[in-house]
Amino acid sequence: MALLSEVRPIVVAAPAAARRTRWLSIAISLLVAVWLGYAFGRGQSLADVSRLYTDVGRLQYTVDTGEMVAHFARTGGTLKPLLQAHDGTSLMDYSDWDYQSIVVVDGQRFEFIRLNPSDSVDYARNRIVEGLSSGDWVLSREVVLNGNQATIDFTFLASKPVHDLRVVVAHTDWYYLEVRPSTNGFVATVPHATRDEIESGLSKSPAYEVTLTAFPAGPALPDLARIGLTNPYGIQSVATQYQLQDPPVGDYVPVAREVITYRKL
Repeated sequence: MALLSEVRPIVVAAPAAARRTRWLSIAISLLVAVWLGYAFGRGQSLADVSRLYTDVGRLQYTVDTGEMVAHFARTGGTLKPLLQAHDGTSLMDYSDWDYQSIVVVDGQRFEFIRLNPSDSVDYARNRIVEGLSSGDWVLSREVVLNGNQATIDFTFLASKPVHDLRVVVAHTDWYYLEVRPSTNGFVATVPHATRDEIESGLSKSPAYEVTLTAFPAGPALPDLARIGLTNPYGIQSVATQYQLQDPPVGDYVPVAREVITYRKL
């Protein structure tokens, strides 16, 4: 009887323990299934995060539609961004180093390169955003690629009243072979060549025509597009300029939109 009494608790408790074990196994299976579904659903985002960590380590973002590429350097004054055709031809570089890249607030001049930058990237939408801060205001530049088109939006946020705002943006290249300014932007031709090939005379033929169309938020200035640095090999810089009066304090206010497209010649 002593032996039977020792065995009896095990016989009586076994069904309950089995049921608990079975339910625990089912719960774990469900949790694993949910986790796997979430992981598979988030696969692309996780890949983007991994890519972002890599780019942050290199201090450069790159977005690519297959028809146009944008390289954005998080430091320095070039590649803000650099736009390239699918074959690597340089179409246009938004350069903060260029002396024409400035913000003038109520008569006070600020060079892009001397402002405090911050940036972020959204690979799923081929989108890069940078803010240039003076401490009293922020000029934002948002780059979005779609096929063979780049859209650059400039917005302004002021923390105190501003009466007159002027923004001048430089668009550079090793060399534009020809530039035709217009009342709403400019059209330029670029070669598929390196700087050395151009300067040595090995390449003088245009490969692509690049068109910048500007949409100012304020009144269009009569000299919206103007040619800058030029030498015997070609034109190295073209600037666009925009103006706003009395932008509201504390709101992101559109300054201008620039749309860049290209076609093969």
